[in-house]
Amino acid sequence: QDTKLIDCILLRHLLDLTQAKLARLTAPPGTNRATQSILWRDALGTTHVYAEHLQIAQRLLNRTDTQLDSATVQFMADAKGMDLAIQKSSAIRETGDLVAHLKPRAICQEAFIQSISRHNVTEERPGLLAMVKFV
Repeated sequence: QDTKLIDCILLRHLLDLTQAKLARLTAPPGTNRATQSILWRDALGTTHVYAEHLQIAQRLLNRTDTQLDSATVQFMADAKGMDLAIQKSSAIRETGDLVAHLKPRAICQEAFIQSISRHNVTEERPGLLAMVKFV
């Protein structure tokens, strides 16, 4: 169960990193890292039509002043990767968000306690257990 939940969060993070990297290639320097993936999705516009998103993404990436590196060119040529990176509504993002931001009591106390027992920083365990009792 824990592995599945962590996988959802990791895949969401991978999507966010990908969109942020694409945004850095198209956004002005100094853009806040925390908002880069949002900027990328916003730049794709409001349409939910895949072909239009792909066209906008290619136009944004091809108009940059910098030379695209081989990894970016290779990624742009990968239809499945680009499809995931340009989705306006992403199941990966939504699932990762749901797992990472579960409603209170959605996870039983025992799951928290098991996770705390594996936590590397043993000095933090008593405080984490206090949190479990609190919530």
